[in-house]
Amino acid sequence: MSRVITLSNYLKTILSNFNQVTFLDTDFVDDIKDVNSKLHHTNYPVVNKQAKCLGLLKITDLTNTNPKKVILVDHNEPLQSADGIEEAEIIEIIDHHNLGSITTKSPINVRNMAVGSTCTIITLLFEERKVEIPKSIAGVLLSGILSDTLILRSPTATRFDKDAVEKLSSIAEVDYLDYGMKLLKAGTSLDGMEPADVLFNDYKIYTINDKSFSIGQFFTMNFQDIEKDINKYIETLNQTAEANHYEMVCLYVTDIIKNGSYVLFNEKAKNYIEVLYGIENPKEGLFIEGCISRKKNIVPLVMNIFDN
Repeated sequence: MSRVITLSNYLKTILSNFNQVTFLDTDFVDDIKDVNSKLHHTNYPVVNKQAKCLGLLKITDLTNTNPKKVILVDHNEPLQSADGIEEAEIIEIIDHHNLGSITTKSPINVRNMAVGSTCTIITLLFEERKVEIPKSIAGVLLSGILSDTLILRSPTATRFDKDAVEKLSSIAEVDYLDYGMKLLKAGTSLDGMEPADVLFNDYKIYTINDKSFSIGQFFTMNFQDIEKDINKYIETLNQTAEANHYEMVCLYVTDIIKNGSYVLFNEKAKNYIEVLYGIENPKEGLFIEGCISRKKNIVPLVMNIFDN
């Protein structure tokens, strides 16, 4: 054995670079390919965030990738989807929003209906396939519809939503009006929430004519809780717009009792708000009566401005 040791090489004669290139186990395949196009190594260590080596990645394995199969539910825009969606294979879309710019490599099934909630479409799919809805699932679907349609008060609510609510509340064994009020009240609590938490609680990004804008919506029964910290909210909107190069970032604080929304917007979007509501020199927190649906009362108006 001692003779073998004398024939061994020092590690420093083998390693050409002590600053080895590694990849995290969460890195995207496309990013790895970009790095490899410059280095042309055959293997790379894969590590976690604690720098613990999890194994070796062979570049040849990347040519035989098996993308995850994904069904997009309640959205169809790449910007609104999960990180890495461009590496997945989209096999189906179930949604109730306007169609965006997403593309697929092959024909897929798309179920898009003008209803108040995607949960209504899911309920219809259960019925069409004659699959019994479990009580627990009925409760989840009912919660989604009541939340999306403000207990069927929203202008987006249709007879399909009403029929689904009646069916699901029967299965879940609850009074939907009583349950819906408790649900909305629980969802309006600001306890432990920062302005960014409120903005991104229900947040959508849109792009039209190479211009992007985003709209957050939060339901409340007491706007004063947000109004007292309004400067912090405006700062959050300004930072979000600047960091992402958005033309406009708005937070619509919808008052369920008053049946309208208070509008907060980033400073550079003031001109858009003027055109949007025909109000000269609009103030932060202005109240728009009857504005409770982002899909019907907000997004179409903004898109019309950006489309001209």
